[in-house]
Amino acid sequence: MPDATTPKDWKKIAQASGYDIPEAQLEAISPALNTLHNAFAKLPAMLTAEDDPAPLFSPFAEDGR
Repeated sequence: MPDATTPKDWKKIAQASGYDIPEAQLEAISPALNTLHNAFAKLPAMLTAEDDPAPLFSPFAEDGR
C-alpha cells in the first residue's frame, strides 16, 4: 500500500470522479495537490478519541430510566 507521500495520479482521479479538467491545468496544479495531500494524509493518525468531534449522548432519559 502506498504511503501518504506517494504522488497521486490526479488525472486518473479526476477522470474517475467524472471531472473533465484539461491535462495542462492538472499538470499545473498537481504539485499543490500533492503538497496538500501529504499534509492532510498524516493528520488522522495524530487524532485521539478525545479529539473526536462527535457528540456524546446517553441513550437513557435524564432521570436514569
